[in-house]
Amino acid sequence: MVAESLLTNEVRALIGQATAPVPVRLTSRMVERTMDVYLGGRPRRFAPGEAVPGFVLVALEAEAEPLDVPQLLPDGLMISNEMTFERPLCLGEELTVQWRVGEIRERFGGQFGYSVFVPTEVLVRDVTGAVVARTSRTMMYYDASDVPGEGGER
Repeated sequence: MVAESLLTNEVRALIGQATAPVPVRLTSRMVERTMDVYLGGRPRRFAPGEAVPGFVLVALEAEAEPLDVPQLLPDGLMISNEMTFERPLCLGEELTVQWRVGEIRERFGGQFGYSVFVPTEVLVRDVTGAVVARTSRTMMYYDASDVPGEGGER
């Protein structure tokens, strides 16, 4: 069990940090691959400029490397994952993708013992710089040996 905070000044300095925007074009291949994964096939094709299913956002976020946030504890669990759209994404449009660390916080006690929460987001912007979509996810890091029933003692 951790007795004091693992959030050093170096770790806190990551809050608000973002990667450089990566230019990407929303291609038919991206749409087809995500349709294969999420729908088990390709029920239709889309014309250039046509709105595509929102889950293609997963393919866009994979085009940029996430920030390297240190894993302060040995085990991790994604506790939330959300997609937000300001408007539909359209086939062929030029976009930028950028990862950002929202905050880093900790919790002493609770079901998982000491844990560290790292919310991040991926911002997708159009050529004007306007955010058109984002994904937000929160990772929780903990030590399973501190969790009752997982080998830890309490």
